[in-house]
Amino acid sequence: RYLGDAAAAAARHSSIADFFQGRWVGVAKAWEGPEGGAYDRMVADQPLVFGEDFNYRKLAELPSHLARSGRRAELNELLTDYDWLLTKLRATSVSEVVADFAYVVPSVSTTATTTTILCSSP
Repeated sequence: RYLGDAAAAAARHSSIADFFQGRWVGVAKAWEGPEGGAYDRMVADQPLVFGEDFNYRKLAELPSHLARSGRRAELNELLTDYDWLLTKLRATSVSEVVADFAYVVPSVSTTATTTTILCSSP
């Protein structure tokens, strides 16, 4: 609604996913403006955990932004990544982890992962 047409919305979601994945950390990013060029925008790294604190925003938002930007292969890879799953389970709840799987087309790996998570919960 606020992001314009579907292509513009997908591009915005893709940019946010890039931010959470650390794509622009220490890298010059092209900038369109009067001078043009590429500049290091001093983007902060977005690890899963900051010291002892979880990066709740990344854990909550990255799957949605990957899905809404059409980056399905990256989303499938994320949702079957052991470090991601363990961190999200420790930081949130089983239901929040399982809810992320609603964004993907079921496959053998995602179905097995979801089933394992559900069977392991108390």
